Amino acid sequence: MTPVVPVLALHEVTHQYPGGVVALERVSLTLHPGEFVALVGPSGCGKSTLLSLLAGLTTPAAGRVSSVVRSPGELGMVFQDPTLMPWASVAENIALPLRLMGRPARDIADRIAEAVQQVGLAGFESSLPAELSGGMRMRVAIARALVTRPRLLLMDEPFAALDELTRERMNEQLLALWRDLGITCAFVTHSLYEAVFLATRVLVMAPRPGRIIADVPVPAGYPRGDAWRADAAFAALRGELAAQLRQGAEVASP
Repeated sequence: MTPVVPVLALHEVTHQYPGGVVALERVSLTLHPGEFVALVGPSGCGKSTLLSLLAGLTTPAAGRVSSVVRSPGELGMVFQDPTLMPWASVAENIALPLRLMGRPARDIADRIAEAVQQVGLAGFESSLPAELSGGMRMRVAIARALVTRPRLLLMDEPFAALDELTRERMNEQLLALWRDLGITCAFVTHSLYEAVFLATRVLVMAPRPGRIIADVPVPAGYPRGDAWRADAAFAALRGELAAQLRQGAEVASP
């Protein structure tokens, strides 16, 4: 049987900032095709630095990053702030990565139409960001990340600023897109509730210097909805992750 090639892997990666702060220490992880991996940990533990390494935006001080993602179009990124161009329409914001890649106008138009349908924004193509709700602006950011049809989607607390009901709805829409497109996703969040709802497995990080101290599988199938949120196994997994975080904080304390 042909072995499954990881989409991306970190091998004993350490990252130190110029001021001497060690953000990550000997971190190893593997992202397999089609996985949805959540990363949780206390503030300052290096989650965003880790995502930057996965994206190739940061070079580690030590260790190795291996990836099958070879071109910018194979990687999509979504941040906590949608980072939309305020003067540009929904369609123009979504088109930005395709224009930077030099794609032909007909292809761009087709991809925009596909992306707005995927995130439920049909009819808002001409709207400006200021005319949209927070959840809709985040959907534009997700559409922009997906418009290149990436193999890997990296998300850094994209729903943290949304109200609870909107956040739950966005979680469900994100899972539907992930399943339909068959992409690999790494998702940073402070919310254990969100991590257990979304992920196939959850990586728990300890305080700085950041290290992965637990790799917890989430055995629930998909699709997921309110029944999973109300399940006793959901609460048990949240409790297990919370215990891992507390244990990591205690070990890190002087």
